Parts: sequence; C-alpha cells; structure tokens
Amino acid sequence: MKTFSGAALAILVLVLGTTQAQNAPPQGAFEASHFALELDGTVVGFLRSISGGEITAPPTYQMGQNSCTWHKIPGPAKYGEVTLQFGPSMNPVVYSWISSFMSCEHPRRNGAIVVADFHHRERSRREFTNALITEVTLPPCDPSSRDAASMTVKFKPEYIRDVKGDGKAVTPDLSKRQKAFHPANFRLTIEGVDTTHVAKVEELTLKQKVVENPIGENRDPGQQVGPLEIPDLVVSVPDAHAESFFDWFKSFVINGNNDESKHKNGSLVYLSPNLQDSLLTLNLKRMGIYSMEPGKYDVSAEGVNLVKFRIAIECMELLVPAVDSNP
Repeated sequence: MKTFSGAALAILVLVLGTTQAQNAPPQGAFEASHFALELDGTVVGFLRSISGGEITAPPTYQMGQNSCTWHKIPGPAKYGEVTLQFGPSMNPVVYSWISSFMSCEHPRRNGAIVVADFHHRERSRREFTNALITEVTLPPCDPSSRDAASMTVKFKPEYIRDVKGDGKAVTPDLSKRQKAFHPANFRLTIEGVDTTHVAKVEELTLKQKVVENPIGENRDPGQQVGPLEIPDLVVSVPDAHAESFFDWFKSFVINGNNDESKHKNGSLVYLSPNLQDSLLTLNLKRMGIYSMEPGKYDVSAEGVNLVKFRIAIECMELLVPAVDSNP
C-alpha cells in the first residue's frame, strides 16, 4: 500500500485546494437564465428579452463660492422606459393590460422584473410602480420568416428600485398551455374583400406618449398620457390575386365612395401551428384603404410580384385569450 510523507501530503492538499479555488465561481456570482414578469404580486410568465429601465439624475448647476466654479448637484431621478418581448403564452392578465391600453383606459400596474438562475431561483428583482404602457408592437405575418414571433411592450414606470432576490422558486401562473407563435400562421379577414391570398402583413405598432407631471413637493413626478396613435394595416398581395383589393381601392379612393358607411371591419388572428386554434385576435374597426403601391416589374426578377396596400384603421381591439384548462 502506497503511503505519503507528511510533506508530500501537505503539497497535495495545497494543489487540490488551489485548483478548486480557481474552478469555483466568485462568491455570489450566478448566470441569469430566466427572466419573469410579475404583476401585482403574481408571476405572469417568462420573458424572451428585457431592456431599458435606466435611472438617471441629470445634474443641476449652482454658483460656487467664486464666479469661476459651479456646483453640480443631482436633480430628481428619472426612470426610463422598460422594453419587454414575449410570446403568446403569458397569463391572460398581461393581454388584458394590453387590451385596456388599446381601449384608451390607461391602467397603471405595479410589478417587478424577476431575474432567476438556471434552477429558477430568484436572485434579483427590479420593482416598478404605476407603470403605463407607452407602446405595443404586434409581430408581422410573413410565411417566409423563420424567426419566432414575439410581442414587444414598452412601459414607463413612475419609480424603479432594485432588490435582492429571496432565493425562492419562480413559478409563473400561466393558466394555459405553452404554445408556439410563428409569423407564418395567421388569418386576415376584411368585410367584402378576398384576403385568402394575402402574402404578408407588416408589424403593427401602437404608441402613446407619456409626459411627467410634477406635483407639489413629490420628488418623483406623476405621469399623464396623450392620445393613442394607431398604425395603418399594410398588406402585400400577389398581383394576380389582388383584384378584390383593386376594386375596393377604385371605389373608395378613385370614385370617392368613402363615407362612414363604406368603411369596413375585419380581424387579424394569430394561429397556433395546427392553424385551428386562435392565440391572439386583433379586431380592426372602421378601415379605409387609401394607398396602392405596385411592385417593381423586372424581366430578370424571380418570384411573384407583390402589390402593397395601406389601410387606415380608426380602432383596434385585442381579445384576451381564453384560459386553457387542458394540461
């Protein structure tokens, strides 16, 4: 049996200890693997990306003891917009918040961005209060796209603070099954218009300005909202199958038949991979076509020539997904 002298054993322990210390992560370090959104105390789903939420305090200037110097003193803290990206499998509470934003109800929410490690243990959180949605972008519908589709939501809080995580497991209350979200899976309908050959629907971004409203001695000012900006519906249709859109454009624009009774309603439905289940439904109300852009004709070009139509929308309504009780 091989034995070690006292000196050799001491050297072996020293080498092993040094190796373990080099391989061990720094104290308190972790890899952020999961990001969740919490609203009013409930974790409502995991996020694909987060950005923004910067905190700044632009300095104010005061005259120093002599006329050649200025004191730079931090002013009131300002909190930047937070940008979130996620798929269609969040808790219905999230879509209800978005739906209220589209209806100009201006709901304010409290919550947190929760950062968890690989084992879903909460490691840190950014808490926010009185957040107002400022922008919502619905993904484009494009069969040629290979990327996963995501919704983008921006909100502006009145206050942000960073808090250490409590180490508990982060378990979202989804209340529905996880489903894929692909830009090729959609269904567009417009009253009296053949939309079965629509090749592409561009992304839709709704915006609402939020301005600060200083109140009395409050260090953190309140926020007020402006009017909601609703985008156009921009669709591309193969030239050979655009007759129905051409007829609508001719009647509505060229012939001037565009009074209130001639506006149309419709819907844009984001579908699951089986093309049967609705993930999100966007109702489009009082639509009026106003632009037709022919594609470029080139003898050397390959593929189908597409015509782009722009359609003004007066109102959008997002239907909140129903709770899915299946496991």
